[in-house]
Amino acid sequence: MTYPSISDLVVKKAMIDAADITYLVADSSKVGKNALASLGALSLIDYLITDDGLEQKYKNVFKENEIEIITAT
Repeated sequence: MTYPSISDLVVKKAMIDAADITYLVADSSKVGKNALASLGALSLIDYLITDDGLEQKYKNVFKENEIEIITAT
């Protein structure tokens, strides 16, 4: 997982570390792209909330990492 800014990266990481369940909300066009800073591995995420445009290859990656995909409509 990457994030486009370093200004609040420490806060984002602390929120992930403190959470019992972690949701990643991202539209499908963001999946597979890299940004400036790393937030950590996919193993930190429990659920992905995204739109219905997610490519099958990325669905497979999330399933392999035991991340449940929730499709928002």
